[in-house]
Amino acid sequence: MGQTIILSTIVQNLQGQIPGLSSQQVLTAGAANLPALAPTPEALDILRLIWNTGISRTMILSVALVAAAVPFTLAMEWLNAKKVALARESAEEGQHAEEEDMIETVATKGARDLVSVSEETVTTDTTKSDMKKHQDPCS
Repeated sequence: MGQTIILSTIVQNLQGQIPGLSSQQVLTAGAANLPALAPTPEALDILRLIWNTGISRTMILSVALVAAAVPFTLAMEWLNAKKVALARESAEEGQHAEEEDMIETVATKGARDLVSVSEETVTTDTTKSDMKKHQDPCS
C-alpha cells in the first residue's frame, strides 16, 4: 500500500517538473541515486521534495490506520495469558479424566455384557441340544 502511494505520488508530481526526466527513470534509480539523475541542484531539490511528499503520505496513511484500529482493540476483552493457559491445562486434565472414566465404564459394561451374552449362548445351545434329545424320531 505504501509503495503504491509513493509511486503514484512520484508519477503525478514529476510530470513536467524537470525537462528530459521521466518518472520511470526516477523510479528505476530509487531515492539513493537522485543526485545522479538531477541535472541541476534545483532539480535535485524538486526530486527530494517529491520523494518526501510520497513518504509523508505513506506515514499519514499508517497513522490513520493505527488510529482506526485503536477503538477495536479497546473493545476487545483483555485476557491474562497465564490464566488462560492454566484454564486450558485444567480443562484438558479434566477431559482426560472423563475419557479414562468413560473407558473404564465401557470396559466394565462390556465385560458384563460379554458375560451375559456368553450365558445366553450357553443357554441357547443347551436348549437346542435338549430339544434334539427330546425330539420324537417319528415326526
